[in-house]
Amino acid sequence: MWTTTKDDFKLPKLDQLAPPSKWPAGFWIRWLALLLDSLVLAPVMLLNSYAYRHMDFALLLVASLPILIYKPVMEARYGATVGKMICRIRVENEEGSNITLLQAYIRNLPFILYVPLYLILEYQLFHDPSYISAVDVAQRMSVAAAHPMEMVYQLSGVIICIDCVVVAFAQRKRAIHDMIAKSVCVYKKPTAKT
Repeated sequence: MWTTTKDDFKLPKLDQLAPPSKWPAGFWIRWLALLLDSLVLAPVMLLNSYAYRHMDFALLLVASLPILIYKPVMEARYGATVGKMICRIRVENEEGSNITLLQAYIRNLPFILYVPLYLILEYQLFHDPSYISAVDVAQRMSVAAAHPMEMVYQLSGVIICIDCVVVAFAQRKRAIHDMIAKSVCVYKKPTAKT
């Protein structure tokens, strides 16, 4: 299990700051990287939207696979997703090396668990007669909102938000998922110009 101390939430003194290449990446730069990654995954999200609109669960399942694979594989292999690369930040272990694939999956667990919850909800809705007979998106949303699994799905989204907001308050700008995976998101070392 991981350990977190009260020191994780104290502001560092100037003489304790790491060199610029090891400065922790804060909330907003990480949010920008996530936004850029959503652009990378836009075709997958469009396919997901198409599958949802046409209640095609098999397509929805296939469209969800890249979401489960992209971040962990990119962070384990390259230390960053495309969005993080553009923002010049990377994920590394506490020793400064790339994280393992296992650490990457542990680190992304809150986001990964969100996908099966979504798939379970949609599977149940796609077999619900009142959902199937809905004539427009508003009616579908009304049926979905009343579904018991919707509460679990929404609660998991709140947990993800809380996990990410911790970055703004933790000393090393680590989210809860970083602490569990023993990883840190830092700015990349500047490259020497020749």
